[in-house]
Amino acid sequence: MKRSSINVPRFGSGICFSRLYKLADSLDLNIEELGKSSIVITGTNGKGSVSTILSELLHCKYDRVGLFTSPHVYEFNERISINGKYIADESLISLEREVLAAASKLSDCENSQVFGEFELWFIVACLHFKRSGVQFSVFEGGIGGRYDPTRMLRANKAVITSIDLEHTDLLGETEELIFFDKADVARSGGVLILSNSIRRISDRIAGYLKVRSISHLFADDFVSEPKPLGSDWFISLTKSQIQLNFRPRLIGYHQLENFQTAMAAFLEIINHNFSAENKDCYERALGNAFLPGRFEVISNDPLFIIDFGHTPAALQISARYIHDFELNQGATLLLGISKKRNISEIINEIAPLFNNVIIGPSYNGHNPIDIKAAYEKINPEAAIKCHSDFSNAYQEAISSGSNVIALGGYFWGAALRAEHLFGRGADVEF
Repeated sequence: MKRSSINVPRFGSGICFSRLYKLADSLDLNIEELGKSSIVITGTNGKGSVSTILSELLHCKYDRVGLFTSPHVYEFNERISINGKYIADESLISLEREVLAAASKLSDCENSQVFGEFELWFIVACLHFKRSGVQFSVFEGGIGGRYDPTRMLRANKAVITSIDLEHTDLLGETEELIFFDKADVARSGGVLILSNSIRRISDRIAGYLKVRSISHLFADDFVSEPKPLGSDWFISLTKSQIQLNFRPRLIGYHQLENFQTAMAAFLEIINHNFSAENKDCYERALGNAFLPGRFEVISNDPLFIIDFGHTPAALQISARYIHDFELNQGATLLLGISKKRNISEIINEIAPLFNNVIIGPSYNGHNPIDIKAAYEKINPEAAIKCHSDFSNAYQEAISSGSNVIALGGYFWGAALRAEHLFGRGADVEF
């Protein structure tokens, strides 16, 4: 299903918890009961990757593992899956109709209450997991944590993957305030697993976690950061001295910490009762983890890589990986930038790397002419072509005969991926 049939405002009215508890009760859904066998993943960058890696690892312990993540790349069904299989169209349509009908009835009784789209998608996922007999669920949070629907799970364990300045109008203007908001997804008395990158603000967050009665640990307390060894990586569990070797489908420097964080979260879920007998399963799980558009190699001859949806800080890590492995040598950059990103902050990281550039229009994106002007200020030697049509930009890039690296906004990357793999980039709906 290309898009959800739930057509409500992006954000609901005020704080969502009261109306969502009423909605859940009307659907005979006990969210907190589901939360007893769930974990919530939040953070600025990496939460999609960590959620995916963790769900793969959980298959080594549970027969049925649910995953709720966002956004989708091509079809809305990608957001809700069990054991890696996306929810079927008929199931999704039926559940959405049921939830919409119940929400509409509540809204009629309490006309001041307006449901937001993520709120209802969360309820759909919870119903699907409950009725499908899922044994453990991984929920990727939305924006923040304090007022996020996933907080209603009151999960005993939660993860924060990274902290950067994002959604500052909603979450706060400092890293600490953003962390505090995201940390509130964890219940009092629960455990928060933190990526190692958050150590830099550890002295500024410890007091808040103590007040909230949340214990916390850092991923590197138990797991070493993966080390590349040619095409393979290895990761060490420091307490048991066990080393796992795998060939990742998720590549790039930014994934090193994501694998570490996911492995630490898995160890917490299984109470650190790591079974050496399952070593092969864990290695397969780490190697199987895949997320579309995250430094994804979608063809090899010539090389075509798509990497999209990053903040400037995350893009800096991708740029370093491109430079270190000389992926930019003789390559064409295919670029589109979302309006929610500052052009200069994005261009600063990548303009020094590429001299051959094709710029196209992204859905809700910056004008290619404006992007070109900013690029030329940093790299005046670059040969840049602009297109007002998405498909023309794509066609020129692949007909160049050179390797292509596609970077930029999420919508841009999703459309490029659909065009390259299915010939249907124009069909992508957001």
